[in-house]
Amino acid sequence: MLAAPGPALRIYRTADAALLANAQRELGAALFDLKESDAGRRRFRVHPISGYLHFADEDALWTGQGGFPRDARDIEQHARAFLQEAAKRARGCRASGAAALPALFPEDLRPLWIGTVARNGGEADHALCQFAPYLPATAEQAGRVEGGCVEVRLGKDGKVIGLSTRWRPLAGETLSSAEEGASSAATAPGANAIGPAQPATVVQPRLPQAGTIDPPTASAHGHGHGDEAPPEYVFWLDDEDAPQTFLAPHLLALQGHHGTQSPAAQHSLVADILRRTRGEIVELMAEVTGGSGSFDYAWAAWQPAAMFDEGGGGLRPLGSGPTTSVESLECCVVLGVRDRLTGSVCQVERWVYPALGAAA
Repeated sequence: MLAAPGPALRIYRTADAALLANAQRELGAALFDLKESDAGRRRFRVHPISGYLHFADEDALWTGQGGFPRDARDIEQHARAFLQEAAKRARGCRASGAAALPALFPEDLRPLWIGTVARNGGEADHALCQFAPYLPATAEQAGRVEGGCVEVRLGKDGKVIGLSTRWRPLAGETLSSAEEGASSAATAPGANAIGPAQPATVVQPRLPQAGTIDPPTASAHGHGHGDEAPPEYVFWLDDEDAPQTFLAPHLLALQGHHGTQSPAAQHSLVADILRRTRGEIVELMAEVTGGSGSFDYAWAAWQPAAMFDEGGGGLRPLGSGPTTSVESLECCVVLGVRDRLTGSVCQVERWVYPALGAAA
């Protein structure tokens, strides 16, 4: 008898970053009035794998122009106004006749750090506003996107002179059963069916107090030594070069400076690489939690010492099974995992050292 799936949690399908990359010129013109991606010292880029955005006006950054907003509330208002207008302009862009582009920024952005920035301890050069993205995990609870950030830099008269996003635009949202009982339920035909999510209630962010804000510390978040926070939902954002098909919730439990991460939904995957040394060989095994239990594996390794050698610095395939091995030498082992049922993917890297078989 199949176990009943747990309560539904929200997951988010990431958009095809190629749509944004193909519209790089159109986006640069719409957002920053650029005729080309590089216009003098003003540059705009879209990362082709993740969709991360980067803009820098090097004629205004680190030039000491002055005249920028210094009050935290004023800085945030300028940054939010730009993001709202940028999102509106982007909706009118098309990439060579392609479908409409996904939304550039998440709807729920909460202040992470606001203040002024100086170079090498000198006078303040410009204002900086960093936002942390949040996504609803349930109808009542939102989780932060761990590793996500939208950063806006303001120059004279509040003009945007820098934009950097660690955020993967989304193509849609669905429901996924909670991880409890997921493995057995997911093996039945149709058991993994997911439907549209209902609108969720999201807690509105609080505005910061006026004045320059210092970077947050561990004690400010209540995660210092001896503190134990209740588990919370988080969405894990992968690195810009890593494949990612879903933003799915995980449970994060913090105790002091340590934490444990576990999958919260059927579409949530956590992978690790177990190692054992046998003579001159390091045996490697994939350890995957979450998902359906039916996975595709892809192993590879690269050596930093051979990075600049002819034909020696690229990724070397190591197989497609749950286990593999590598010679006992210094290398970085990369494991990619794909859930055959849900289509979720994750990637993990571990360093292996000569005769140790241990990771950094």
